[in-house]
Amino acid sequence: MSGPHDQTSERALILAPWGRDARVAATILKDAGIANAICADLAALLGELADGAGLAIIVEEALHNQDYADLARWVDAQPTWSDLPIVILAQRGGGLERNPAVDRFTRALGNVTFLERPFHPTTLVSVAHTALRGRRRQYDARQRMEEIRSAEERFRTLAENIPTLCWMAAPDGGIFWFNSRWYEYTGATPGEHEGWGWEQVHDPAVLPQVLERWRRSLDTGEPFEMTFPLRGADGEFRPFLTQVVPLRDAKGRIVRWFGTNTNVSREHRDRERLRLMVNELNHRVKNTLATIQAIARLTLRADENPELVRENLTARIVALSQAHDVLTDAQWSGANLREIAALAGGPFALADGGARIRLNGPATRLPPKTAIAIALAFHELATNAAKYGALSVDAGRIELSWKEYLEEGRRTLRIVWRETGGPPVKAPGRTGFGTRLIQRGLAADLNGRVEIAYPPEGVVCTIEAALDEPDADAFGFPTSGEPSPRSEGADERNAAGMRPIEEPRSFSPSLGARPTA
Repeated sequence: MSGPHDQTSERALILAPWGRDARVAATILKDAGIANAICADLAALLGELADGAGLAIIVEEALHNQDYADLARWVDAQPTWSDLPIVILAQRGGGLERNPAVDRFTRALGNVTFLERPFHPTTLVSVAHTALRGRRRQYDARQRMEEIRSAEERFRTLAENIPTLCWMAAPDGGIFWFNSRWYEYTGATPGEHEGWGWEQVHDPAVLPQVLERWRRSLDTGEPFEMTFPLRGADGEFRPFLTQVVPLRDAKGRIVRWFGTNTNVSREHRDRERLRLMVNELNHRVKNTLATIQAIARLTLRADENPELVRENLTARIVALSQAHDVLTDAQWSGANLREIAALAGGPFALADGGARIRLNGPATRLPPKTAIAIALAFHELATNAAKYGALSVDAGRIELSWKEYLEEGRRTLRIVWRETGGPPVKAPGRTGFGTRLIQRGLAADLNGRVEIAYPPEGVVCTIEAALDEPDADAFGFPTSGEPSPRSEGADERNAAGMRPIEEPRSFSPSLGARPTA
């Protein structure tokens, strides 16, 4: 016997309530190796069918004498894969073509085979084997259908949960299915974009190119790949990488197309950001080299011994490098004024760690251009103080203070460098290029002004800089990422590949202040 609800049962259920027919049929089938079960009436047959069967063998009289409507309803309620073979053992005489019940039983019970009695045992066995072969094919069909349903369920689960717009189209290109991500992004209702309705979310300027390439793929059967904008529910167009592949049957014919639209907005932004960063890097490198070239040229022009020239050149390049380090740590978003000032005073700290340059001011963020200009100015002021001013004697000190204030609605920074305790000083007999660069070049860089005074008690340098100017790097390159016109122009360059430096800025050699005799 088959177990309860045997989904692959091949047993024969026999309904022959009178005489020896049921036992004879059961014996014949058993001898042929076909499992079987005898049912006392139609109700018992229906109960056994619920547990699974390969075929049913029913004598015609059982259907005449009992209401077989429940059996007919069971036949109609079978799943799509199932069509239970029923063998009816017809009564003797007249031939099947003269049996008026044949048509009625066939229409009510479906897959019916009539076997007229008397029959040879081998005939019953042959009919039973034929019915079971058909039943096995039904079981195979059910298995394939279940596999297909399972595969479709897995596909739909995947397609509905990946962060990609997915769709399927017929061989002619008409789309018949979208995943939920498509409706979420476009804001469309189911069915609105089926067929060729999807065209309405395309940019009209790009749609002709999309259609041309899509029709070419439909004609040739080649995969489709293209990046183009799609309009979202918010009305904004975003770039999508669209890839479509044909799905073919065993004969190579296209049965459908499967397509995906992947949002590549982030990739486009990253690519554009990378391009701007490369442009910015190229510009900064060229301008940094130009600044070093100017520092070297003006330092070497000074009337000093070679060893001193070497020291000055090295110190200025190191100061430039340190300013760049501060900005690099902050990704060139700016620098803290206190940190810039600390770099200038660090080399002159007292033996016990105390500071000889006292800092006094609020937290102030400097744009990159301003930070480098002030850093190099501090270096020149400290170098001059170490040679001739307050830092040249143990008792000397420097008060470096700053504050912000509003001037005509603009934020302005005021910095005062005040030396005390050093040798008495007086204004130099001539204005050296360091003083000129501090007063003119630095002032231009800062969009402000610089004043240097020489009272006897020590040098006082006052710097005023506008802080509300558009952000730019130390060489005039916008920090927003837009390329500077200078980075793309074909302006004249010198033999070394650098732009000519007519008036170097953002650094200052020695101020030239000398102690009085």
